[in-house]
Amino acid sequence: MVKKKIKKLKQLLGFIKDEKLKEQVEEEAGLEKEEGIKVEEKYHPEKDEIEIDITGARHFSHVLSNFVQKHWAKLALLLIILLAFYIRIFAFNYPYLINIDSYYFYRYMDFIVEDGGIPNIDPYMLAPEGLNTGSIARFYMYLGAYSYMFFARLFPGLQLWRYLIYFPAAIAALCAIPIYFIGKYLFDKKAGIIAAFFLVFNPFNMTRTLGGDPDSDGIVLLMTLIPVALFLATQKNIEKQGLGKRSVLLAALTGLALALFTHTWGGSWYMVWLFAGFVAVKLIAEFLILGDTRKAWKQNKKIISSFLIIILIYILLIVPFFGVNKLVGIINAPTGALGMKAEASRRFPNVWVSIAEMMSPEGATFFDKINTIATRATGMPLGGIATIVHPFFLAIYAMIYFIVSYIKKKKHLDSLILMFLWFVGPLYASTVAVRFVILLSTPLIVLSSIALAKLFDIVMGKDLLD
Repeated sequence: MVKKKIKKLKQLLGFIKDEKLKEQVEEEAGLEKEEGIKVEEKYHPEKDEIEIDITGARHFSHVLSNFVQKHWAKLALLLIILLAFYIRIFAFNYPYLINIDSYYFYRYMDFIVEDGGIPNIDPYMLAPEGLNTGSIARFYMYLGAYSYMFFARLFPGLQLWRYLIYFPAAIAALCAIPIYFIGKYLFDKKAGIIAAFFLVFNPFNMTRTLGGDPDSDGIVLLMTLIPVALFLATQKNIEKQGLGKRSVLLAALTGLALALFTHTWGGSWYMVWLFAGFVAVKLIAEFLILGDTRKAWKQNKKIISSFLIIILIYILLIVPFFGVNKLVGIINAPTGALGMKAEASRRFPNVWVSIAEMMSPEGATFFDKINTIATRATGMPLGGIATIVHPFFLAIYAMIYFIVSYIKKKKHLDSLILMFLWFVGPLYASTVAVRFVILLSTPLIVLSSIALAKLFDIVMGKDLLD
């Protein structure tokens, strides 16, 4: 830089005709008329200090700008996770857990911490015989107990119930990661970040995943999202590289996540049906589009193979613990779910008919029920001018976009099939019991986030069907 300035100064000196004046200027500037021009070490406070400061600031600004542009999604996701965790715990000041059901999970985690496992008979349930615990989904209990024992080593004196103030908040905050990847795989990073933000700050989800409330809602939400994210990663990798080692590994991880979900919650069967439905509908749709069974099979052979790997891993991790009857139960589950509130063939009265969250949504008409579901899922009622930007209708706009995009440019068929099945299933379940609105909130948020991300692209000048 110094040599360039010397060269520039010499060019300027060429315009001075008076030799004495030229020598005087050269002397003041610190230039000597010798071969290999030397620069005197002179200190110019105003010039040197300002130049160094500006150069350093510009360099730092340039580095920071490049870093943010390259990693903006990761930084935004990290901020969302931290805020989601903090907002769930900052106002907790109770000397006890805040939900009756929380003590059910606390008790089983305490069994594991104190006795090393869950007893075969739970004396506090189904008295006087007690409950046979062999069929209980245990992953959440063991996750909570073993993570507590890990942190108890780092923080001696930490009580289990106090740990359970932070544990559900952390579980809920981590939901931002898989839903980000779902939005990214289905559309782009913007959709992923929007979905992550809306999921963790969704009013309905927040009320069920607060600190000090270690009920199963948070883990059910997380274990719903992880298999979907891995399933989409598998399909995307197959599109790019075929059914290679990476695709097989991703399929195996999907099967593992799906099995862990079954070890977490009894209603996990719907995720198995979602993946099976996606593969079946995709095969049928492409057969109808191509009009050739062989072409449709060839085009979907690798996806079907990956699904078989998922199911194989799933079976290997389920049957040894629950037996073959669990698989039969998954097959019969869609019809069996309709009889959840039935009284026939039950030894004890069916408690599901008296639990508030198992009630059907309020409303005399179908639209009234949908309004109740939409309000619970988003915190926003349908009606008025705001209805056109309600997340429920944004989700519908996203599916319309997928349809038009496929018709015009042969894009987003997979996204349309998966999201349609994922949206319609929990929507129907929510009409049976409002408890399942938490399952509807995830596809609703993903679809509405895609709509908002697409709207942003349009505003920025991109084509409607890009």
